[in-house]
Amino acid sequence: MACRILLHLSSLSRFQEKFIRPRGMTQQGMAEELGINRALASKELKRLTEGGRVKSELKHVIGTKRQKKTYFLTNLGERLAAELKQIAAGEATEGREGGVGGRPDGVRVLARKQATDR
Repeated sequence: MACRILLHLSSLSRFQEKFIRPRGMTQQGMAEELGINRALASKELKRLTEGGRVKSELKHVIGTKRQKKTYFLTNLGERLAAELKQIAAGEATEGREGGVGGRPDGVRVLARKQATDR
């Protein structure tokens, strides 16, 4: 799930410096867009924040009256998201040979790498 959140936030990185941010940068917005419940999004975002991959700050969000906590990638998070994109691009051209449970090996290796970095 952390990989999906990193990729999701990576797709919204152009809004990081904006005064008003899209709903997809909030916990609830991420949960809705990724099809997960908010509690899981909160748990994963906490882990990613503690690991130095994600930061948060209060910002205005499109469609809300008050500021909300929004999330964005740190430099480490951006590098990991770029690695994930490269792995996904390689898997798309090479197929999913060797994957376990429908998940490409590269994603499994990166997830293992993230776990050992903690």
